[in-house]
Amino acid sequence: MIGRRAATSKKERAGSTTVSTAPSASSTEDSNAPAAASAAPSATPAAADSFVITWAEGSEAAKFVDSVDAYGVDVISSLPQKDQDALKAAADQASVVVEQATAHVGGLTTVKLSEALTPEKSQTFIDALTSSDSVETAEPELRVTALDTSAGTPDD
Repeated sequence: MIGRRAATSKKERAGSTTVSTAPSASSTEDSNAPAAASAAPSATPAAADSFVITWAEGSEAAKFVDSVDAYGVDVISSLPQKDQDALKAAADQASVVVEQATAHVGGLTTVKLSEALTPEKSQTFIDALTSSDSVETAEPELRVTALDTSAGTPDD
């Protein structure tokens, strides 16, 4: 399953505004009170070794991925050269190697790296990927497990 919180498209980043949740200097709250938690979700991606890429509409990579006959097959060597280069450059910046890139339904591509990246290196990898004109979004692939409800609803 794909987590959507960390992904931001180029359009969202270009039109975003920053809102501060820090108390103002004129606040009358007790200065010794603990700071309130921010209501905004964290934009820092999770540690991951696999990322999901959405290609920009109309890009050569998007057209290629949409035309793939079998999903889940490694397509890295079949991607347009400039997109292969962008993947390699992003991986180099994060000090890893792209091991595999697989096409999936909906024009998505999952990129498997040689090792898991820290949240900071994940952000470096995402920033490098999204600097390419061909990439609309990139985000860590999040694996989730369904809650086992076979025993019924807990009574606590």
